[in-house]
Amino acid sequence: MDFAVRGGGKRQVIQDLWFTVRQNEAFAFLGPNGAGKSTTVNILTGMLNQTKGTATVCGKPPGHPEVQRLLGVLPQYDTLFPRLSVHKHLRAFAIIKGVPLDKVDDVIQQAANDATLEKFMFRKVEQLSGGTKRRMSIAIACLGQPAVVILDEPTIGVDVCTRRAIWDMVARLKKSTSILLVTHDMDEAERLCERAGIMINGSLVCLGAPQRLKALFGATYLLKLQFTDSSQIARALAELESTIATMGGNTRVSQQGESHLELCIDMRAAATTSVSSSPSSSATAVTEGLQLSQAALESQVQAHAPFLASLLRFVSSKRAEFAITDWSLGEVSLGELFVQLAPHHHMYQEEEAVV
Repeated sequence: MDFAVRGGGKRQVIQDLWFTVRQNEAFAFLGPNGAGKSTTVNILTGMLNQTKGTATVCGKPPGHPEVQRLLGVLPQYDTLFPRLSVHKHLRAFAIIKGVPLDKVDDVIQQAANDATLEKFMFRKVEQLSGGTKRRMSIAIACLGQPAVVILDEPTIGVDVCTRRAIWDMVARLKKSTSILLVTHDMDEAERLCERAGIMINGSLVCLGAPQRLKALFGATYLLKLQFTDSSQIARALAELESTIATMGGNTRVSQQGESHLELCIDMRAAATTSVSSSPSSSATAVTEGLQLSQAALESQVQAHAPFLASLLRFVSSKRAEFAITDWSLGEVSLGELFVQLAPHHHMYQEEEAVV
């Protein structure tokens, strides 16, 4: 997909956007508020028309009548009728989606089972909890086993238990459906999606498996330290920065509090510099063909082994001196990658509102 949308003639809201969601794949679509994610979803659902380029769903333009039967959409906020029951909602939307009348009851039962809604079927929406309403909205989006489902912030505003239940639903769903998951939850993206794309300034700046994105950009490791004496944090930070620099790495403070410190460590591996700049955009894009192979990633980790061993020895030897009570060293999260890219984003909320 590669298209552009102009916002009120002022500026391109989306430019050089290209990605494909593969069959039976969950693809995470990430980006700050105002990056153009909602505009993209509106184009894919046929609510907006692009000014140039091509967008397709199952090989057909979004406005094609067949697409309406092939596509399921979960909006960011539940759009339900308070005085109608769960059963009436599912039945109405099944008919709207073109499910044959002799199969409607079976489709409703399957949706209820998938979303664990059996005991709520004849309750009115106004009697349901927020988490149950969210599961119901997902069930509606998945009625009739659509080929593609767009989930816009599926776990927004739900508790931990409901969040896990929704994750289980998505994991089952992607066995037979292609999923575009729009989310700000990096843990959600890493757990559920085979690939992720991050949108900044209306352009896709990187795309690939979460592990590859973390290797391609910025800090690779995250060092977490807990102190009993807060006065030692500054000394510990200065010495860590100096020591890591001599090992060939860069550091950045991710979090710092009264008793804890988190450092992102970038080893600047030569293998992570395969990026190219789009001639029509100032944003940097990483194409799938330039992503690191799994063998290259494993080689990179092996190359960092001496550094990791040295860092572990250094921290262990300094625990008493800096009053360190607990510490850990691990891979950086996809969320931290997002934090690194987000400062380069310029808000386009006004343009999106115009569109």
